[in-house]
Amino acid sequence: MSVVMPVCNEERTLRENLRRLTSWSAVREVIVVLNGCTDASESIARAAGVRQLTYPEKLGPDVGRALGAAVAKSEFILFLDADIVWRLQELQPFIRSLRDGADIALNQYPTPANRHFDHPTALAKRALNIALERPDLRAASLTAVPHAIRKSALVVMECADLAVPPVFFTKAVLAGLKISAPTYVDVSTRNRSREARGDGYLRRDVILGDHVEAFSEIIRQRGTRGGFDDLNRRREVIEALQSARDTEEIQATHIDCLGRAAVVPARNEAKTLPQVVASLKESGAEQICVIDNGSTDGTSRIARQLDVQLEVFGQALGHDVGRSVGVLATRTAVATLFVDADFFIPAKELKPFYDAVESGVDVALNDLSSGLANRGVRDAVTTVKEFLNFALQRSDLGACSLTAVPHALSGEALRVIPAAELCVPPKALVRAVISGLEVKQVQFADVIRRNPYRHRLHSRRYGVPLKKLIVGDHVEALQLLIELRGMRGGYVQPRRLEVLR
Repeated sequence: MSVVMPVCNEERTLRENLRRLTSWSAVREVIVVLNGCTDASESIARAAGVRQLTYPEKLGPDVGRALGAAVAKSEFILFLDADIVWRLQELQPFIRSLRDGADIALNQYPTPANRHFDHPTALAKRALNIALERPDLRAASLTAVPHAIRKSALVVMECADLAVPPVFFTKAVLAGLKISAPTYVDVSTRNRSREARGDGYLRRDVILGDHVEAFSEIIRQRGTRGGFDDLNRRREVIEALQSARDTEEIQATHIDCLGRAAVVPARNEAKTLPQVVASLKESGAEQICVIDNGSTDGTSRIARQLDVQLEVFGQALGHDVGRSVGVLATRTAVATLFVDADFFIPAKELKPFYDAVESGVDVALNDLSSGLANRGVRDAVTTVKEFLNFALQRSDLGACSLTAVPHALSGEALRVIPAAELCVPPKALVRAVISGLEVKQVQFADVIRRNPYRHRLHSRRYGVPLKKLIVGDHVEALQLLIELRGMRGGYVQPRRLEVLR
């Protein structure tokens, strides 16, 4: 094998690393990429008799790995950082994995037991693996060393892509390369802490931008939703209604409301609808719009008895489309609250969302983060929600999302966010944040416990379709972010990529 090791002023650990690596019988060559060194690193490498690539400027470890890989001669390439003194026994599993047929062998770091598992960069890695349908890899990533790559994989890929590790990794998965994570090597307690880069950018922000760029590659190859199903959303209904919004027919059925409105999508919710409507009225809702889509249990009949505005569709509209339909009837409201009809939320938990909008908030979100923190929940849906908020540079929102009810929108928000985007809630959140609307989490309403379990939507037996829908929604939301802010979502690319051309 070849060992590639970028080096920038690592005299403290380099000599011992080279002594150990050159004594390993499996090592054919050690390639030291010296970049911007001002200490004795270069003379140490020369004395050890290893191959040297020398650059006067600091290029960073990722560019260094790409440069080293391009000249490596062996079939197996092991990538290490020079600031950790490696034990040979902890490196052997990566080479063994390649010998067993893997194209790429990753470090399992960090595991759920590690304190870094919920760090923003680990969150980004998990979100990317979920979107690539490799949740088994958890937070394993080419961003972390040690890792090993089969040289023949670099024929399929491009060495230059190694300079942005999540992009290379994404291309590898999409190309069908075999990827394993054979072992866990603790690097957090041994790695020299360097959160701030020499160029002034936080390493965290560079890695977050890398992962947004990786999502842009997923979208390029798999489409707007990253290959995830839309689960029978009838978006064409919104498009038709949107185009007809200003016609006489819409004007005739439109009810003006200058105060509080509520939108309630419902499908076969005759049993719970009365309690849901009663709670909304108690919270101060003056206009309640029930969207009955495809019910066969008498939901429409119950709704008429409750004295609400009713829109009836003979077929199911699909997830969240009812919200988009509802806002076409409530656009003049000061505050529009969104709830689901399948479970009841007390009025005392709904009022704060109205109050927040009336005090100047445009998008008032359920503060799910506080509820999730109490449960220690970090499932796939929570992970992609949190990653989107980091990508939006709104880490303060945590796991808060327009995917979860209750939430409320101001009249200004409904003018800024196209109705068609409300049926993909994370996409609507991206539009709100980038448009400069005031977005804030209000309070925690426990929908986690109240939301009924539906095995055809939630269970593994049926392929967890709702989870996949929500993951696809977040890919689509990232597509909008990339469209508006560039392929890195507004995060800067500080690397010296030009040296790879």
